[in-house]
Amino acid sequence: TKVKQCLVEKWQQLEFAFPFVEDEEQEQKIERPLISFLMATRQRPRLLDNAIKSIFRNAYYQDDFEIILNVDLDDEETIRALPNVWRRYGKNLIIVLRPQGADMTNYYNNFSANLANGDLVWAINDDASVSTQHFDKKVHKVYRDFQEKNHHKMMYIQCMDVTHAKNNLYKEIGTCFPILSKEAINALGSFFPSQIE
Repeated sequence: TKVKQCLVEKWQQLEFAFPFVEDEEQEQKIERPLISFLMATRQRPRLLDNAIKSIFRNAYYQDDFEIILNVDLDDEETIRALPNVWRRYGKNLIIVLRPQGADMTNYYNNFSANLANGDLVWAINDDASVSTQHFDKKVHKVYRDFQEKNHHKMMYIQCMDVTHAKNNLYKEIGTCFPILSKEAINALGSFFPSQIE
């Protein structure tokens, strides 16, 4: 398809299995990249809480990520839940309240990617769950290894997710929850090309 061809032309796609970091002391000494999660939500506060909880539960470093949460202004159910979400996860949250958008790619993900402070930016749905324990250590190692082998920092990581793998969508459209380096986003001018919607 044209969209897939566009992606292949623009991104050097790299597939990684996240290896375990074995040397704990060495890991502590190395500066770790900040991971920015992009998450839009609408009228699913319980699922949202589970998604955020899964990130905290499986992150080794509790301060090395931020979650940019997009909430629609007319979503009263989620807005009522925000004080509790803020109380539990506030130090890692950036909450964006905007009118409801027409498309996920440009309105939510690309907008949030521009706000991201992270070295790595990861799109994730509000009904997803991060299930890999210490996922952040594994992503950090992939990022460091990539930087050692490449003089540029434009990186794209495909993350295998169980739902799309079962339906073979992973092979057809690639990952639904990619991780891009901030440099790759800056070079592309967006997190996702607008054609993806």
